Amino acid sequence: MAINLMSASNQWLTRPNDERFWGPADMREEMAPQKRNSPEADTDIRSMKAVVVNNDIALTGEKNLPTFMSHWSFGQLSGLVGAPANYLRSLSPELAVQNINHGLSRLSDNDKAQTKILLHKNGRWMARALTSTSYGRIWNLDIVNCLTPALDRGWMVPPARPVGIGQPDPRARKATITDIVPGQEDFGLSVKVGDMIAPAGAYASDRDMFVFMVNPKRIIDDGNKGLMRGMFVWNSEVGGGAFKVKTFYLENVCGNHIVWGASNIKEIKIIHREKSIEGFDVKTLNQLQEYADMSSTVEEGLLLKARQMTLGDNRDEVVEKLFQMKPLGLSKRDLEGTYDTAVVWEKTAKAPPTTVWGMVHGLTRYSQLTQFTDERNKLDVAAGKLLDLVS
Repeated sequence: MAINLMSASNQWLTRPNDERFWGPADMREEMAPQKRNSPEADTDIRSMKAVVVNNDIALTGEKNLPTFMSHWSFGQLSGLVGAPANYLRSLSPELAVQNINHGLSRLSDNDKAQTKILLHKNGRWMARALTSTSYGRIWNLDIVNCLTPALDRGWMVPPARPVGIGQPDPRARKATITDIVPGQEDFGLSVKVGDMIAPAGAYASDRDMFVFMVNPKRIIDDGNKGLMRGMFVWNSEVGGGAFKVKTFYLENVCGNHIVWGASNIKEIKIIHREKSIEGFDVKTLNQLQEYADMSSTVEEGLLLKARQMTLGDNRDEVVEKLFQMKPLGLSKRDLEGTYDTAVVWEKTAKAPPTTVWGMVHGLTRYSQLTQFTDERNKLDVAAGKLLDLVS
């Protein structure tokens, strides 16, 4: 295991990097013992107090055994006591603890004080999550296990990236013959035996999990190396969001993700008050398979329009027009960064940055500079919304 998200110290202060995996089997190997070693208990949070241990922050109860905080659970604790997490992180551990204990002492006798704590022991106890007692946990491991039928139907995790694209990864290794995907000579990210590669499709953090899978059966013509249809699952077993299944497209030329919805596939969303993932069943897999097999004529027509549709004559006009499109949810800083990235990669995209496709490609390139998968996915979703301009 390259990174242990459950053992790093001072996580209350600094969010640890996401951990990348080679695929579902790799994730299962780590998540099975993590689930076994993560008991949960309902408690009155007012019975606990925050303490400083070796410059780290922990909660203690009746037995005075310190339970340290992950970056995510510290944010949840901050919310419980009514103090902004960023403010508490700007303080010394001693002052942060004083503020937390003051907030705990002011909690009234209501549902907010009754808390479900998800623990994990790996040399020391850590609180992974602080949620309401009604929270129904959907474990990441159970979702990973549900992906096996998709693998049997020809879906796969996207090909590994050559090292140097996106964030550095400690799991990087030399490619072997088993890493060479049939037909990969058509991919822009093709690798040879002996090249240094890093995982590209499965991620886990202290707050969520993403698994991206593509089906290479049909390549969609985008005027370049083509797009592959894909789907991804997203879950948080610590209260960070619902379990979701969504569709996306993988740009073969660079491995970028465009989260662009398929009209015949409804987004699956299961909130964590249900202790099952029955929504991800055989019917869903059949729908996804139909999506993978269907004709690409409509999509190819829309992509052609995206290469031809202009957004403005220059950087300022393009940035201002897209900034006014509130559904994109992009700041001017992100849009300026996207435009500048699109200029750099204009030849690869085969479209200028003043066009819809140029900015879509720039946005998905720009997202790769983002450290965390959940934040990167927001930019990839915005790329799909931008493509909706030609729908």
